[in-house]
Amino acid sequence: KTMIGMIAGILFWLVCVPFFSGLLLTRFWPKERQSFGLIFCNGYLTQIALFEIIYIIFVLLGSDSARWLGVVYAIFSLLYAFLSGWFGRESLKQGKLILINEKWSVFTVLFLLSVLGQMLLRFLQRVSDGDDAHFVATVTLTSQSVLMNTIQPYTGNYTPVLDLRHVFSGMPVYMGM
Repeated sequence: KTMIGMIAGILFWLVCVPFFSGLLLTRFWPKERQSFGLIFCNGYLTQIALFEIIYIIFVLLGSDSARWLGVVYAIFSLLYAFLSGWFGRESLKQGKLILINEKWSVFTVLFLLSVLGQMLLRFLQRVSDGDDAHFVATVTLTSQSVLMNTIQPYTGNYTPVLDLRHVFSGMPVYMGM
């Protein structure tokens, strides 16, 4: 793999696929509210929801292969992005997509202040618990072993018994793929 190929793959999966995935849902919003940011947000949320559905099906079927999960997710993700781009192309044809909404409401300012406040509190408190360690270890194990939920993050031991507290959380597996 070349560096250019890897960069192209990253841009494809992090920019193109979410953008086209968001076109279908954005088309149902009022025309004056449609923006590139809304398209990306809809696309990322749709991609995460699609992954969670496929992940839960894999878990319920007893599969522990993150490689097959990745292949199935990639196929359905590309299919949805293509269909969403096809049926949502009306938004692009209008050419009225805005980059940033010029109107700042009180709610926008309150939202931004609350996000900044949460970031400041998180930085000042530096809360760390076992779930953080479990999350990071699960991401690393999924990435390195191509197995899902069968290696215990705390001990590194293989176990066929699923940890019901953490098994239905697909985000560490999503991040590890």
